[in-house]
Amino acid sequence: DSSEYSFIKDILSIKPNGNARVEGKKTNIPHFNFDLFKQNMSKKEYSQNYSSIREKIFKERKSRVHPQKDDKILTDWNGLMISALSRAAAITGNNRYKKVCVQSMDFILNNLKQNEGKLFKRYRNGEAAIDGMIEDYAFLVWGLIEMYQLTFDIKYLQEAIELSDYQIENFWDNKDKGFYYYDKNSEDLIVRAKEVYDGAIPSGNSVSAFNFIRLGKILNNSFYTSIAKETIKAFSYRINLSGTSFSMMLHAIDYDFGPSNEVIVVGDIDDSKTKKILNQVYKSKNLSKVIVLINSKQKKEIINLIPFSEFYFNAEGPMAYICKNYTCDLPTNDLNKVKELLEN
Repeated sequence: DSSEYSFIKDILSIKPNGNARVEGKKTNIPHFNFDLFKQNMSKKEYSQNYSSIREKIFKERKSRVHPQKDDKILTDWNGLMISALSRAAAITGNNRYKKVCVQSMDFILNNLKQNEGKLFKRYRNGEAAIDGMIEDYAFLVWGLIEMYQLTFDIKYLQEAIELSDYQIENFWDNKDKGFYYYDKNSEDLIVRAKEVYDGAIPSGNSVSAFNFIRLGKILNNSFYTSIAKETIKAFSYRINLSGTSFSMMLHAIDYDFGPSNEVIVVGDIDDSKTKKILNQVYKSKNLSKVIVLINSKQKKEIINLIPFSEFYFNAEGPMAYICKNYTCDLPTNDLNKVKELLEN
């Protein structure tokens, strides 16, 4: 009615002659005027009036033909989101970010991953389909590495290893090196292409090089390190011609050239002193680092994946060992010393 219109028109910037032109015609596109609060009423009454009118507008909008929605869940995009949000959770300590990462990763692993390490690309309406491509593996492994660095739950490291091994087995070019775009088990193609250009979204090869360098450092696995180096070498000619087109690959190269650090933290993750050490490591300006937590609660699993870790289970904690190529400084629990060793 007129009283409702009088109430809402200024709030939503509605004008008699329209507030926008669409295809040459004047129309109103509602948008908030946040500076407006002229009504002589309480905030509660104001909120009730607005909610009532909003519900009427919503019901009218629902009667229109809905625009098409893209509601599929993609493995690769979720991998990117998880990797970024995990890093944010580690640096800020925001538990909401962490919770979203855990829920998202668990959904992907439960619904888009098969037992032998094979991934599907998308999930929609209860169905997972389309064979995963190189980005699906690379981006999800990136997310898994960040999830391990955030939670130190060994299952994320185990999943990263399984997917990485599948990726090498089914995407790796043994002759010219680098990773193909498609799984060798996918439908027959005339040419198996490779992609390395880093645009708005980084390429699968660039992220893979970065992943294998970091996994090699975490696990002290020379085979993974060699995969990373051979991937970089396979595209070195193109990178030298136009470095700005390969920003993520350059990030991997910078990590490989170093200096980089392996940070070994001895302590219980629930211990407040251990958390302070980890927070200091997370907030360091040094981006070329990986962290391994020596946590007695997962001793057997950690030693199984990271054999060199056995030595540190005899060490007293909480302590941090700051290492370069596994040559470590004396352990310390001095937070300023941790910062100094990482940033100098």
